[in-house]
Amino acid sequence: GITAATKLTQSLFVSPAGDDGTAVVGDLHLPFKTILGATGSANIGDTIIVYPGTYPSESSNIIKDGVNYYFYPGAVVHPTASLNEWVVNIIDPVYPVNVRGAGTFISDDTDYGAIKIQAKECYFEFDTAKTTNNTTHTGNQGGTVDLEPTNTDGGVYWNDYEKGNPFYVKGNIVNTGDLGTYAGALVWGRQGINAYSLGTFEGSVMQLHPTDTRPAIYIESDSYYYTVNINATVFASGSEAFLNMGRGDIKLRGTYTT
Repeated sequence: GITAATKLTQSLFVSPAGDDGTAVVGDLHLPFKTILGATGSANIGDTIIVYPGTYPSESSNIIKDGVNYYFYPGAVVHPTASLNEWVVNIIDPVYPVNVRGAGTFISDDTDYGAIKIQAKECYFEFDTAKTTNNTTHTGNQGGTVDLEPTNTDGGVYWNDYEKGNPFYVKGNIVNTGDLGTYAGALVWGRQGINAYSLGTFEGSVMQLHPTDTRPAIYIESDSYYYTVNINATVFASGSEAFLNMGRGDIKLRGTYTT
């Protein structure tokens, strides 16, 4: 006997069976077809819910500042055309990054990886981030996942962790290509990292190309005071599992195999 529809006014739904032209914000039965379509209609505080399926026509602008995201298991962002950019590229957002769920992000680009996050406050979880191609770029390529915390309240000592602006990333990183000169499957601070910043990564890092000489995890920074927490299962088939070229405090847990 109930005829009124549920009002999900701050939720946007995305499905490969949807239509960007007829999609309605808040209507589960009229979803968007692309993440970009939903992103263009989302406002600050909204949540975009991405249903299972492959999304081949997206660009690096799928994550909008101030918008929350949830990826269902089986939601795969895999651009078929070269972006000449990261699949996900988050640079200095005003609002905290909040991406939840189990999305998969795949880059076949020869110049850029799957996920880059440069932010003060971040919670980004995913199922898999993957790169497949050999890279020909020796400058901007930052590996499969590039993490650059810009928070400045990490302090120098371990008991400073209670401070605000957390930077947390969780997922499984896979590289099957040769990442070239300036890279690794997980890169921390390749192009700069703030003094006193802190961040945490949990998951796995698999560097699977047999002749790739880059480490599975690569940390580089000229800053003296920052803190990196890594709790991961790490494997490198042709290089170091971990290489630190930085000067901060590094805390490792997990298994590291080469």
